[in-house]
Amino acid sequence: MYNSETNQEINRDLSVLVVALFAEEVRSERAAAAAAAAAAAGHERGGAATARSAPAPAPFEDIRVLDGMTASGIRAISALGVVAPADAATGAAPCGAPLRRKARAHPKPYLTEVPLVRHATANDASAAAAAAASSAESFSRSPAYRIARLGLTAPPSSACARTAPRRTYRAAAARLGLPPTRLTVSQRDLHDVLSAASAAAEGDRYDVVDVDPFGTAAPWLEGACGALRDGGLLCVTCTDMAVLAGAQPETALQRYGSYAPRGGYHAESALRVLLHAASAAAARRGRRIEPLLSVSLDHYVRVFVRVRRGAAAAAAAAGSTAALVLQSTACPTFALLPLGAAAVAGAIPSACPETGAPLLVAGPIWSGALHSAAWVERLLAAVVAPDGGSSSGSGGDGSSNSASSGGGGGGSSDSGSTSESGGSSSGGGGGIAGVAARLRTRARLAALLRAAAAELPDIALYYRTRDLARALRLGAPPPPSTVVAALRGAGYRASASHREPTAIKTDAPSAAVWDVMRCWARAHPPAALARGGGGSSDGGSAEREGVARQILARAPLLEVDFGTDGRGAAAASPTAAAAVAPVPAAAAAAVAAAAAVAGGS
Repeated sequence: MYNSETNQEINRDLSVLVVALFAEEVRSERAAAAAAAAAAAGHERGGAATARSAPAPAPFEDIRVLDGMTASGIRAISALGVVAPADAATGAAPCGAPLRRKARAHPKPYLTEVPLVRHATANDASAAAAAAASSAESFSRSPAYRIARLGLTAPPSSACARTAPRRTYRAAAARLGLPPTRLTVSQRDLHDVLSAASAAAEGDRYDVVDVDPFGTAAPWLEGACGALRDGGLLCVTCTDMAVLAGAQPETALQRYGSYAPRGGYHAESALRVLLHAASAAAARRGRRIEPLLSVSLDHYVRVFVRVRRGAAAAAAAAGSTAALVLQSTACPTFALLPLGAAAVAGAIPSACPETGAPLLVAGPIWSGALHSAAWVERLLAAVVAPDGGSSSGSGGDGSSNSASSGGGGGGSSDSGSTSESGGSSSGGGGGIAGVAARLRTRARLAALLRAAAAELPDIALYYRTRDLARALRLGAPPPPSTVVAALRGAGYRASASHREPTAIKTDAPSAAVWDVMRCWARAHPPAALARGGGGSSDGGSAEREGVARQILARAPLLEVDFGTDGRGAAAASPTAAAAVAPVPAAAAAAVAAAAAVAGGS
C-alpha cells in the first residue's frame, strides 16, 4: 500500500502533539496526587510516627513509550528529546541546543520533539527494520545517534563535538541522572513485548503504546491495553478501510467483533468500529477506554484513547457505549439501537419509516464520544498559537474555537525540575507550545482540530447532503450549512464532520432531516421527476424514482422557509411559525474546515 510522505508526516506530527500533551497531563495528575497525599498526611498530625507511616507517592519520572511496529524507528526517536536544563553556574544550556529538523523531502530522524519522555522502545519483528532502527540509515549518521545511545538530552554543537571526547558525554549523562540508553531497539514479536509488559509491575509498564501497522491493529488491542499503566495512552492506526467501512462486513466481524455498517457515513463508522473493538479488548482486561481524539485521515483511521482500570466501570462502559445500526436498504435513513436499553413498544422499527424497505442490522459500534472537547481545544490552542500568540502562518484565522482553552497547559511546566521540563532554550523549547512550533504540518493540523472541535462528538454517524439529494433525484444538494441552520432553528443540535465536508451530524430524528429535504425539494423541484423519469444525470432507475416519489409524497411536519437567500428558518410545526435566526457562519466555518482536512494533502 502506498503511504505518501504527507500521510506519514501528519500522522507522526499528530502523534507527537498528543503524546506531548499527555505527558504534561500525567505530570499534572501525579503532582496533584502527591499534593493530596501530602495534605492528607499533614492533616493527620497525631505525631511523627503517623507522618512517617504515610506512603510517599511515586515521583514523576517522565514517561515510557513503546512504538510497537517501528519500521525505521522515526516515531520512536521523535518521542525522545527533553531539552537540556540550563547550567547552574552559567545559565546556559550545556554543550548544545535542541536538534533542529532539517528541511528535506523525506522523513528523517529527530530527537527533540516530545518533552518529558524518559525512555522509548522501538520494536519491530522484521530484522531489516530492527537493523535500520538501531544503526543504519535512519539515524546513525546524525549526532542524534550518539545522544540517543548515551542518554544526553541535547546533541553537542559542532564545536563541542570537535573538542569533547566521548567520555565527556557519558559523564554528562551521569551528572544529569539519565539512564545510559534512552532508546531501546528490539526485534521481537509484538505479542511477546506486550505480554512481558502486562506481566510486569505497574510501575514497569508503558505510559504510551503506539500500534501503527499496515492493515489491522485488532490482534494487538487487548495486549496493548494490558501493557499500559493505569491511565496510559493507547495510540492505534488501522488502514484496512474497506473492512472497517463495511465493504467486507464478514471480515470486520472476524477482526473487530462488529458487522461493519455500510453507508455514506463510512469515514466515521470505521472509527466507531475500531473504538468498539478497543473498548471490548480493554473490558476483557478489566479496563475501560476514554477517547481523546479520533480522526479519519486519507486512507486510514487514527485513535488516541486513555485506558483506565476498574472492572465494574469497564463493564458499565462496555454496555452503555455500544449500539446496533439499523440501515435502510433503499435510502440513507438509519437509526441506532443502544445495547442493553429497555425495549419500548414501537421504538424498534421493523422497516424503513420513509420507504418501508427492509432494514440491515449492523454493529455493534462505539456510540460514545469520539473526542474529549477539552483535549481538542488544548491541542488546537497549541497549534494555532505555539509561540504565545503568534500563529506563525499555521492557521490563518484559527483562533475561533480555542480562545479560552488556556494555551494547551504547557506554559507552567518550564519551572519544573531539570530532569522533567526542559526549560526554554532558543527555538521555542519546552512544553506543548514548543513542540507544536516545530511541526511542519501545523496548517493541516489546525484545520483538522478546528473541524473536530466544531463537530458533535457524541452524535454517532451522519447524513451526507449529496446522498439525501440523490435519493430525492435532486439536481444539486442544499448547502450543508443550510441544513444545519434549519435543524438548529427547529431546536435540534447539528454540525458538520471533521472528515466529510457534506456531512450533517444531528440528534434530530430521520423524519426531521427528511422534512428539511422535502421543503428544499419543494423550493427546488427535482427535474427528473417533473419529466416523468428518464435521462437523469446519475442514471436513476424506475425503482429509485419510486423511492424518491414515496419520500416526497409525505407532508412535512417540520416547515422550513429557505427564503430568497436559501438559508433555512425552521418552525417545529406548521402552526408554530416562530422564525429562528439561522447560524450560517458557524456552520459554514465547520464545513470549510472539514473541506480543508479532506483536501489538505
